[in-house]
Amino acid sequence: GSGKTLSLVGRYLHLLEQGYSIRSILAITFTEKAAREMRSRIRSALHNSEFIIHNSDSLIHPSSFIFHLSEIDSARIGTIHSLCAEILRAHPAEAGLDPAFEVLEEGLSAALQAEAIESALAWASTDEQSAALFGVFKENELRQILNALMSRRLDVKSLYTDTKVQCGTDFTESHGKEKIRVNPCTEFALSLNSYLATYLDSESWLDCFSVLNNHRSTSPEDKLELARQSVLTRWDEIQQDRAAQNWDAFLTSLTALRKATSTQGKKDNWADIETVRAAMTDLRQIYDEHLKFLAEKSRFALDEQLAAYLPAIHRLLDQTLCEYQSRKDERQSLDFDDLESLAAKLLTEHPEVRAQIQSDLRAVLVDEFQDTNDRQRQIVYALTGFNTDSKVSRLSSIQSQETLDSRTDLFVVGDSKQSIYRFRSADVTVFRQVQSDIQSSGGELIDLDLTFRAHKPLLENLNNLLAPILGESDDPARPYAVPFAPLKAYRQNPERENIQPPFVEFHLGLGEFAEEGRASAAQALANRLRELHQNEGFAWGDMALLFRSSTAYAVYENALEAANVPFVTVAGRGFYDRPEIRDLLNALAAIADLSDDLALVGLLRSPAFALPDAEIYKLRFPNQSTTSSNLLDSLHNSDFIIHNFDSSFISHLSSLLDELHALSGRTPAATILKRLLDLTHYRAILASDPNGARMIRNVEKLLADAHRSRLVSLTDFLAYVQTLRDVSFREGE
Repeated sequence: GSGKTLSLVGRYLHLLEQGYSIRSILAITFTEKAAREMRSRIRSALHNSEFIIHNSDSLIHPSSFIFHLSEIDSARIGTIHSLCAEILRAHPAEAGLDPAFEVLEEGLSAALQAEAIESALAWASTDEQSAALFGVFKENELRQILNALMSRRLDVKSLYTDTKVQCGTDFTESHGKEKIRVNPCTEFALSLNSYLATYLDSESWLDCFSVLNNHRSTSPEDKLELARQSVLTRWDEIQQDRAAQNWDAFLTSLTALRKATSTQGKKDNWADIETVRAAMTDLRQIYDEHLKFLAEKSRFALDEQLAAYLPAIHRLLDQTLCEYQSRKDERQSLDFDDLESLAAKLLTEHPEVRAQIQSDLRAVLVDEFQDTNDRQRQIVYALTGFNTDSKVSRLSSIQSQETLDSRTDLFVVGDSKQSIYRFRSADVTVFRQVQSDIQSSGGELIDLDLTFRAHKPLLENLNNLLAPILGESDDPARPYAVPFAPLKAYRQNPERENIQPPFVEFHLGLGEFAEEGRASAAQALANRLRELHQNEGFAWGDMALLFRSSTAYAVYENALEAANVPFVTVAGRGFYDRPEIRDLLNALAAIADLSDDLALVGLLRSPAFALPDAEIYKLRFPNQSTTSSNLLDSLHNSDFIIHNFDSSFISHLSSLLDELHALSGRTPAATILKRLLDLTHYRAILASDPNGARMIRNVEKLLADAHRSRLVSLTDFLAYVQTLRDVSFREGE
């Protein structure tokens, strides 16, 4: 709420004032939704009758700039990935691509990766070296490892000295005699030793042992004296194990040293007991802050064991990449990672391409820059010709045209604290590096610390709460940790008088088990929201619930539904389990396979037909038979239907199933779904529900997903949806 995007829009308009053409300004963001919003804001600003153009010669009324409104659709405003696709299509020969390639949407990309992983695991079971992994990891653990590696596949460095293995290569021949360049455990040991040296060789740590060596109790039985001797003994063991690089014994001794520290003892038995106690306390503090996580969590023997299996893991990853690549090749498509890596490579290796693109640009503006990774930074730097040696100066209100033509401006906006979300593997250290580069090159850093969203009393509560948690100073050893930066409030009071303190509340859900406590918290929250709605005039649309993970969604959704609180889940994993979506998926499964009685029952029970369970039972066991029948056979049995059901209803149901089944396999899944919705008037039926508007929007989303998948076979589309479920793809309502 501090005007980040508004600042970027203002910058865009300022460049238009300076005479920049619309096509010479590139505005980049990271989602299609954000790009649409940015374009909309710029269009609205240009429409604004109060927008007066200032330049060095005169004041010009916006009517003189009406061409901007007609050209705004050609403005270069989009996502980083649409930009990469544009660059690659404009230079297909240099990129080695067919310009007609398609871009995989994230859902289909996730589905293809999941297929590739399954195929690679099947291959591994027949490959002698890879099969050994099944003795160390469970199958699902290998699946998780491959998922993690595939999500960062451009960052995974090959262990081997050869180039990437091509699909179909004999792995035994390619990798059988290869040697690992560097034993990872050697690097682990170097890193471990370097980290330990920071604290175990520090003056503050060594001074403690100097004190313990130089002070002794007059009573050998004194508790503090016994602790002193034990700590010194452990310190000797630690030094020996560290010198021998016997790391597990070292870590065990380090933990034992912490347990041995004590401050208990009789003052009469010591000449200066407080000095000894202070040394013990200092050792504890250093250990707890800097060594505990390492000593109590690490086991070097496990690192060594895992290192021995890394070649086999890389071998399996190579096969997975081959499987995934072949699936992309079948569709002549690229995913987002491909777009980034190929565009970065093109701009780096082809200076003539880079120069041509730079010549067309005079300004590059990037929103939400905290969502940037290093490849994207390389692309932005290449587009602008910016590097740490170039000089970037603030654009003044009046500059000579010659100066304007001689360089490309770089303007970025972002909030590093939002990088906790790691959106598409974003790296906050990249954002902070760019900040440093711009400043060191003479550019300007402007803090947007005035928020127009939160009122002052709320903001003061939040500042006081968060400052000690996030810390207020930079730690050079942790460049990824963003210190707290307090905001100032534009609004001194809440907008509405009915909003009363407390502005921050903590609700604790108590229960014998975690699930019980969570359910209790969800119920209490639902009741509190209803209270705010009824007593303090909050609209339901004024409320938002944020969760640290999606595992809690179901509990809270149930509580909200029980309390009759309307809601929509924006980014979760439950979309395909919504009742209105589940019913349609059952219907499609029944249409694809008319013998699938379970799916057909789901269709019959859905609002589309609303057949009671008792009637479905009659279809399953016709004429009070004790032997079950196929539902479709019962539906087609005219004698049975006449005596038990409304014949027109059954006739409609049978003809609907027959018509849609005939289309299955030769008509796109989206077309069949659309026809099903029309024939059953499904959306009209949902409209009668109190949450009907939400349900209808979800149905429209499923239809849009089916269109985007471009899948013809219903079976393939249902398998695609199931894959998205299996990989826990985040699909919002």
